[in-house]
Amino acid sequence: MANNNVSIQMCFLALICGIVASGVIITFKVLVDQSQELLLTNSDEFTSIDTQWRVLLPILGATLIFLLMKFSPLRYRRLGIAYVIHRIKHHNGIFPKLSAPAQFYHAFIALLCGFSVGREGPAIHLGAATASAVTWPLNLPHNAIRIVAASGAAAGISAIFNTPLAAIIFVIEVITREYRLHYVFPIVIAAMCGTLANSMVFGDSNAFTDFSYQVIPIEQYPLLIIFGLVLGVVGASFNHSLLWLTKKSLQISLARRLASAALVTAVIGIIAPQALGTGENLLEYITQANTIIWFAIMVCAAKIIATIAAIGLGIPGGLIGPLYGIGALVGGIFAWTVHQFSPIEPYIVMYALIGMAAMMAIGLSAPLAALAALVELTGHEEIISPALFVIIPGFLLSYQVLKARSIMYTQLDIWGLSYRQSPTEKELQKQAAMAIMNTMPTIDADLTEQQQCYRLIKDEDNFLLINQQGESQSIPRLNINSTLDKVYKATHKNNKWAVLIEDKQGPVGIIYKDQIQEIIRKPQL
Repeated sequence: MANNNVSIQMCFLALICGIVASGVIITFKVLVDQSQELLLTNSDEFTSIDTQWRVLLPILGATLIFLLMKFSPLRYRRLGIAYVIHRIKHHNGIFPKLSAPAQFYHAFIALLCGFSVGREGPAIHLGAATASAVTWPLNLPHNAIRIVAASGAAAGISAIFNTPLAAIIFVIEVITREYRLHYVFPIVIAAMCGTLANSMVFGDSNAFTDFSYQVIPIEQYPLLIIFGLVLGVVGASFNHSLLWLTKKSLQISLARRLASAALVTAVIGIIAPQALGTGENLLEYITQANTIIWFAIMVCAAKIIATIAAIGLGIPGGLIGPLYGIGALVGGIFAWTVHQFSPIEPYIVMYALIGMAAMMAIGLSAPLAALAALVELTGHEEIISPALFVIIPGFLLSYQVLKARSIMYTQLDIWGLSYRQSPTEKELQKQAAMAIMNTMPTIDADLTEQQQCYRLIKDEDNFLLINQQGESQSIPRLNINSTLDKVYKATHKNNKWAVLIEDKQGPVGIIYKDQIQEIIRKPQL
């Protein structure tokens, strides 16, 4: 596992971690659904309760979340997809020990109390953190833990949506941002575990397979391009507003942030209760024959405001659910408006479904994952062509003309959490020190490493190398599970001749600077 090659051991580990992570996520989903059924007529249907409950629930939820966060260290307040990206890229997928429970309880409260957040963000965090936790007793090399955490994230998406292909593409497109075979096989296996767990508990059907619709004829493709441009404007506006509020909220105390989110959600619960919750029911709402356009526009605006307030002010939850709701509303409103001038009523469901995928593509900067999710959730590949005529112009307008930015990565910039890596460090992170270390040499023995000849001596607790000129240098120590990027930082950035590799019993090997230099000179680097 220390090497960056496809291995049976890594695939087997991904299978075990995928099973455990899927179990945790299915438990989370069932617990949320059953708890909502105690309050609501249907899951995520907050219009079924009295107005006073729609006001009290967000206030109660914000209070509980505040108490949990107030008495928790800062590392347990960082939740969601952006935090998973940070831990995978700069901590090799190793999470704080209570990170998964913190995400579980915070997200459970937010979803139960009607905040406009999704389930997939918590599911990805829970999947990655749970899979990482499975490896703690195994003392694995850190490059393997990194792959395990990415695999757990795929299991999370797949277990929530029953979309294994979209889960695989999303992890590659958004979280790891690279395609390597030794990554893909474990991620595929974990995603399969997630979809099998979902099917065993909830059945084989997907969320939108029950909707009937007609395929949009090619004569309407110019209209689809216009629809894509409309979504590009809506998506970019949402993007800029959310990131602006996220940045401004850092200047506000935790109590005021959560109280403001609760107040906005409570007011929306009075005016437009359809906008509460994840947004999973909005597709059914907007495609009803008796839809009133002006009221649908008000619900759409309320959903956008509720989502920006919840996510921007720190309520823990995901974005895909709300983006789906917003996209369905924009698609339905566009189709009903055009229907006043051209008879396209048979295609309204199709416009709403494509709007969902386009908003996910724009909001998360994940067009391929959004397209794959749309196909898997509907069960119809005929939707691919019209969806591309919407997603491509919408995405290009949003990011190239209106200067939208990736929400996840910009959130990390705002929070001051690093994710950028040089190509060299990124490549060296894929291999562990134990893969190339030399066996620990004898003390006071002469060592030859290419152009240099050293003598290793021990001075109390320190190990020193002495070169041919009589110059000495203390050698830093690294854990045997460390990746080669840590060796690179120690030898090149800190100008050390070598590093000692040690386990719990002490030094077990040595890696010279020239060895890392030789790897860096390889063509792939």
